[in-house]
Amino acid sequence: MKFVLYALITIILLFSIPWFRILSKRIFLAERLIKSCKKHEFNLKPTHFGWMFGSIKGGKSDFFVETNDFIYSVKLFASKNKLDRWIFYDNHRCEIYPYLYRAFASYSSLPFYAKPKTIVFPTYDFNFGFPHNNTGKNLVSVLLLCPASLHVTIANGKGTVDAANGCNLFGNIFYTGDGFLKQITRQSM
Repeated sequence: MKFVLYALITIILLFSIPWFRILSKRIFLAERLIKSCKKHEFNLKPTHFGWMFGSIKGGKSDFFVETNDFIYSVKLFASKNKLDRWIFYDNHRCEIYPYLYRAFASYSSLPFYAKPKTIVFPTYDFNFGFPHNNTGKNLVSVLLLCPASLHVTIANGKGTVDAANGCNLFGNIFYTGDGFLKQITRQSM
């Protein structure tokens, strides 16, 4: 009986590791974002309760950051495993190749990925909860991947291109958590 209980607890813990990673990274990002906004006197406006736990399926922005020059409307999404491979094909479709394992414990071995999971996500409403813009600042729509994956690419007609912080991802700006914090910190200078 004890063995079954221990086995059940172990299985539950193993399946909860990706969710714990997402939770801890998002809390850490929220803490650093709030500190950065207070330090540089930027306005941080959440659009709903639980704003740091937005998902790719939610159709509305999760929060706004008003800097000296821009208002960033941010939509959050997460990678369960940092070794998952993300490929964005167009504005509404993305494939995620979940990382399974490496054949050997060396970095030269090839990783094995599971069958890709196709996600069709909605058209995001980046104006949801938009603060009244009396200052004439431009609205910048941001797709924020936190926690990030090491393999994020954008498919184009010739193949795939690595997605870097600040690149145009089908009309939106792509950032990881650290990249977004660096960008808004640059806005204070």
